[in-house]
Amino acid sequence: MSKIIRFCCFILVIIISMQTIAAQSNTEAYYSGEVLIFLIITETARAPTRVQKMLSIEYIREAIIFTDPTDDFYFRIQETLEYLVFEGSENPPQRIRYRNQYEFPDVRIEAVRILGTLNTTEAGNALRELLLHEKNTDVLYEAENALSRLGEK
Repeated sequence: MSKIIRFCCFILVIIISMQTIAAQSNTEAYYSGEVLIFLIITETARAPTRVQKMLSIEYIREAIIFTDPTDDFYFRIQETLEYLVFEGSENPPQRIRYRNQYEFPDVRIEAVRILGTLNTTEAGNALRELLLHEKNTDVLYEAENALSRLGEK
């Protein structure tokens, strides 16, 4: 049942994205498949519900598998993960512009886990920053584990 709901949500997001693209076609806007995937990921990450945020996490997991770490798309995915990690945090960093009021620790924990697998300097910096400002002990614990997997203490 949950797979059917996820699939329906995915189709709905694609339809909404395609309508946006069609509306912008008068201005000669061009979207590659990569940009469309990124739009879907960011829009579901910024949605107000936990289900949509977890769906975004699943899309991110899939996208990371097929993305080159030197690609700009990889960096954009990392920015979206940082948004999810710091969302609901009492003291998010300045670069997280769109702070939402929703607190979903399970979403944040999953985002921290994925961020810890990226093996980039920026991911390590974001995790260290999270350690300095986070109040939720479960998120802190996962951030420490992610940093240790990156080989940092």
